Amino acid sequence: VYITDFGLAKYYTSIATSETEGPTMFTRKYAAPEVVEQDKRGFAADIFSLGCVFVEIITVITRKTCSKPLSRF
Repeated sequence: VYITDFGLAKYYTSIATSETEGPTMFTRKYAAPEVVEQDKRGFAADIFSLGCVFVEIITVITRKTCSKPLSRF
């Protein structure tokens, strides 16, 4: 298993300074709506992206498809 941040990771000393806005690089498949729209974003956008990764992992492990991902909720 390889873990990398491609030099994009940032370290924040407090939650108050962790919000960013403006243009940034992202992978649309994992990006929260506020990231795609270049709005102000913070930890919630990171959690959204992590959730996308978890859904993808579960999909592969269970060999199911996600043609209708919200139909189970």
